[in-house]
Amino acid sequence: MPNLYDFEHLRKEINSGAERSATSMEVIYGNNFGKKDLTKSYLKQAKKTGLVQILAMHRVEHIRKNQDTSYTIQLAAIDTKGNTIESKTITAKHIFLGAGGLGTTEILLKSQKVNALPIPKSVGNFWGNNGNTMASLYTWMVIGHESRGRHQSTMPVRGLSNWNDRKHRFFAEIAPMPIFGSHTANYLIVNEVKKYGNLLIKHDGQLDILWNEENNAHMRKNAAFFLDKMNLHGSTGVQGNKYQNNTVLFPKDGIDETICYHPLGGCV
Repeated sequence: MPNLYDFEHLRKEINSGAERSATSMEVIYGNNFGKKDLTKSYLKQAKKTGLVQILAMHRVEHIRKNQDTSYTIQLAAIDTKGNTIESKTITAKHIFLGAGGLGTTEILLKSQKVNALPIPKSVGNFWGNNGNTMASLYTWMVIGHESRGRHQSTMPVRGLSNWNDRKHRFFAEIAPMPIFGSHTANYLIVNEVKKYGNLLIKHDGQLDILWNEENNAHMRKNAAFFLDKMNLHGSTGVQGNKYQNNTVLFPKDGIDETICYHPLGGCV
């Protein structure tokens, strides 16, 4: 599987003492060195033009459309705890929102609520979790699953496809998990989303989603099917030990369908 990690940097982490990210268990948050994030791509290119000013630690509160068709943006300069230090306004002829699917939708819905900003009725609809479900197996005392130690890459590069199974369609990404002495096989299972959720702004101004267990019931069934298959066909180890569901990591029989890596929907 392709991903956004710089594998040249990963080789240097292992071989020549470069600053550790992937091999220091950094994955999503605080991946400080090897990830090809926006500061190394789009933002870097934009700064080279000399036409861009980047205001870090600023949060868009809402947008107002003016009578002359320009827009006024209400901003909050914040500290690292999210506290507002200063309120600011910017007026612009054009605005391009790039706050991610969730952030962009939140700004538009909040602006509609506060300033009656005209937006399509579809904004906030058709949301899902990309079918994300976490599943984990415990492999203690199973042959071939000795501890690899704590300095191993946490970047997923392989997966198992079950898309051709009409009854249980999913893709299981192998998600390295160097904890519990690394005697853990962890998977991010991606399913079809059959029932969508809706985003809305609550009375206190916070973003909320209409989503319940019905939305991901089939995802849990697919994860259970996957774990059963792995347990059945897994290696056999000391004293006949085989794979077993990791209820230490995920108490509900080794499955957690409430974890969402990839909230998807966008501004439809």
